[in-house]
Amino acid sequence: MRALIKDPAGVRDKTEIYGEFCARMLEMALRDVEPEFIYISEPISDNRGPLISPAMFEEFMIPAYEHVIATARQHGCENILVSTYGNSALLFPALIRAGVNMLWISEAAEVPDLDYRYLRRKFGGELGLIGGIPLSLLRSETADGMKARLRAITDPLLKTGRYIPLAGGRIREDVSWRTYKGYREMMRDALS
Repeated sequence: MRALIKDPAGVRDKTEIYGEFCARMLEMALRDVEPEFIYISEPISDNRGPLISPAMFEEFMIPAYEHVIATARQHGCENILVSTYGNSALLFPALIRAGVNMLWISEAAEVPDLDYRYLRRKFGGELGLIGGIPLSLLRSETADGMKARLRAITDPLLKTGRYIPLAGGRIREDVSWRTYKGYREMMRDALS
């Protein structure tokens, strides 16, 4: 983090090398496989927000993303998925401008900027979404309450497409098997 201020040219050189390395590795893999999407993991945030400013992210990281995305698209892969952890909302505009067209947010605080219905309204139906079901739904809801809240989240997103409903993080021991089983049955019914 200090190097972003004290040695920005060095950081820029390293991220350029990293982007080129990732693009070359991707190019080699794409000679043998035809993926439906490219998966990029971006653990740059905590629940308060990104660990660097959006301007720094755009300056230092977006060129690497653009290199990888261009390589994917040259080989016919149009779907670029970024999986983020924490509250990366301030970075989404830069990621989308760079060519990311799918988001999967995990282990994040339940804040309005990360609500998938809000993201769908803000970025439109072309942005694919995976996840978006708050873990609090599984921790504190009655079966009827869970079903109503689940439908309120998933129904509008499923209607507009490019959405895969999934819990927004790992299911842990504070969620009973009975609750989890009920949730999965509700998901099956919602998708039927």
